[in-house]
Amino acid sequence: LVNLVLVYLSYISYEFTPNKNYNIKIESAQIMRDALDKVQQYSRNIITQNELSYDIFETGIIGVDSTSSSITTKHGSRDAKVATTNPNFSALFIDLFADIDSSLINPSIQDTIAVSFTGSFPGANIALLSACKAANIYPVIISSVGSSSWGANQIDLLWIDIEDFLSKNIFKYKSKGVSLGGDADVAA
Repeated sequence: LVNLVLVYLSYISYEFTPNKNYNIKIESAQIMRDALDKVQQYSRNIITQNELSYDIFETGIIGVDSTSSSITTKHGSRDAKVATTNPNFSALFIDLFADIDSSLINPSIQDTIAVSFTGSFPGANIALLSACKAANIYPVIISSVGSSSWGANQIDLLWIDIEDFLSKNIFKYKSKGVSLGGDADVAA
């Protein structure tokens, strides 16, 4: 009975206080959710995918293991790839922008950053693009084609394919240059 009273007291005394970047984080997460929904529809048109129980956010961008793809550069962590597909991951970039310079997250002023994307983490790439759109930041991007396992390592659905689709449907930017990726940038 004492425990129930304490739980009730803690429940009614809880007060949510958003931090100063709360609204832009919510906007960033919503942009990412919309982007992932569009990419999922796009990926289903490109590749016949089995329902992947580990793609918990149903993104369609979790790739295959290293033995199933010729574009795979090395072994990667499936859990790490899945974690970056959570739309809330984009809010982390808003915090990082604020830590670097609070003026970066002022949507009324456009700023520019340099970005290097990897095919290994398409979820993280989309999260960063979502944060950039929410914060009115223009990313100058260089991407790699190669990917470790569980990333954008399906030959018909590489990061540059996903990025090209998103640049026509959600974001107004895409890579200015592309490299092979992998160790020593030789796609291996």
